[in-house]
Amino acid sequence: MTNYDLLDFLVNTIEEIPPLSVVDAKDIQLAFDGEPSRSAKIYLAKVVPEQKISPVHFDISNNVLKIEHFENKAKLEDVDNIFAARTALIEQGRKVLDELGRSNCDRRFLSDVNALQEKLETSQDIIQLGILNISCEDQRRQVEAELPEVVASKLRSHFGTIAMYVAQFQDWARFAENAAAVELNEADVRRSQSIALEIATKFDEMPETVSTEVPTTIRLLSHAISDPARASKRVSFALVRTIENLFIRIFGYAAKFVDESASKLISVGSKAVAIGFGAAILDYAGRLVSIYDKLPGMGWLKPAVEIFHKFLVNQG
Repeated sequence: MTNYDLLDFLVNTIEEIPPLSVVDAKDIQLAFDGEPSRSAKIYLAKVVPEQKISPVHFDISNNVLKIEHFENKAKLEDVDNIFAARTALIEQGRKVLDELGRSNCDRRFLSDVNALQEKLETSQDIIQLGILNISCEDQRRQVEAELPEVVASKLRSHFGTIAMYVAQFQDWARFAENAAAVELNEADVRRSQSIALEIATKFDEMPETVSTEVPTTIRLLSHAISDPARASKRVSFALVRTIENLFIRIFGYAAKFVDESASKLISVGSKAVAIGFGAAILDYAGRLVSIYDKLPGMGWLKPAVEIFHKFLVNQG
């Protein structure tokens, strides 16, 4: 069988897979000895899924990687109650922050509670709000002995009320259900956290093509894991899923440019940025394959890494 025969066979096989399924690394064999750029585009476009429900979604516009924000959506019959609850929570949060600021609490804890308040006031990204709240509640337990009892009591009440508020949203319920089905051990969490922080540092060095909000948000979610040995499923999964969405957006974007025939229709600058994004995260993605390959629905990463790596090698 020639390389072209193999390519046609694999393309036809992949096209028969239902649209919502993800091609797993075990389902295909990669062999590119012919036209690597053309092959890479076909497979990358087929392998990479859409971004998934997560604390963070990413976008690339005008050659800049950004955070994509979503308004919190509630059932129509719940809108008035949720608006009233959020209004009360915002006021309560401001009072808590004022008292916390006048205490001798850990400054990082104060910073994280402030980030929670800022996210609450935006009325966006309900899953991120839920994760930040879990992180703050976890930290509260650790620093409670150092706080005045009245402040500690108000914090317990505030975080508990936010948890009830978040639970009213379907997106949070779906995310929590997904997190419950994933098993991550301490080593998985530590590796994910370490690589996430490395990615954030890498993006700090790319200010012309990466919004500063991207590394800031990645660090925020990484620091939500205060102890990998006892991190909750929701918090640890939040980081893994966020980095997965980052890889999905970058590899999906790169798929538009790795075909030489397509490059004639786009600017050279855009193609260079797309390939640069892919090259920037390729090593990190490769180091997370061993984790993602064993998690439901994340097996797409291994073939995507192999495909893009082969493309870069052949670009020479």
